[in-house]
Parts: sequence; C-alpha cells; structure tokens
Amino acid sequence: CCPICRAATYQKRRIRDGRVAYRRRAAARIQAAYRGARCRRWYRRVLASIPPADPFARRLWFADKLRLQLQVDIDEMDKERGDIERLFAEMAVRRGEVYDAPEYPTEEEESGDGEDVVGGPGGEDGAGWVAAAARGQAALEA
Repeated sequence: CCPICRAATYQKRRIRDGRVAYRRRAAARIQAAYRGARCRRWYRRVLASIPPADPFARRLWFADKLRLQLQVDIDEMDKERGDIERLFAEMAVRRGEVYDAPEYPTEEEESGDGEDVVGGPGGEDGAGWVAAAARGQAALEA
C-alpha cells in the first residue's frame, strides 16, 4: 500500500543514500581513530627521547635509559655465556673429559643486597660498594 496515494500495487524501492552516507561517516571515524592512535604512539616515542628539564627527573630518566641498555647487554652476555659453556662442554666430550660448568649467581642472589641504579649499591653511604668489592675479591681468591 502506497503511503501517499494508498494504491495497492505499490512496490517499495530501496534508497542507498542513507547507507552510503553512514558508511562514509563510519570510515572517516575509523580513519580518525587510527591516525590519532598512530600520532600518539609517535609522540610518546619522541617524548621518550627527550630528557626532562627538572634535574631530579633528568637523573631518573638517564638512569632508566642506562638500566634498559644494561639489561640488553646482560641478556646478550648471558646468551653468549651459554654458547661458550656449550662449546667448552663439547670440547671436553671430544677429549673424553667431563666438563663441570661453573655456577653463576642467579638474579635473586645478585639483587639481594638492595642495589639501586640511581644511588649505586647500598645507597648513598657506599656500603654496597664495599660488599661488592669483597665479593669480587673472594671470587678472585677462589
């Protein structure tokens, strides 16, 4: 039934204008959200590469950068140490010997004395440095 003339032979026709407009608005919103997220991620990386002006925050910022770089270096050294230990074990097997790998301290044993990246081991008084030197001397004597 036609809504204007009430004719019984009325057929509805689909109008695509609304659907097209809705899809264009939805696509624009999706693109805006993506561009905003991409820009925020880029700006976060830019801010992470600029040290703060406050001296205390600047010190913490550099300490964090140093900590991250040291962690990368330690991970690489652990990987290489494992490779070297496997090489020594393989060489010992070829010669018919038994290779006893040295015991390295675990992370729990190393971080048990309260070392701090900003103040050094043991804080400002330097007691941690004395303990670290004693441990190193004991390792050399053993």
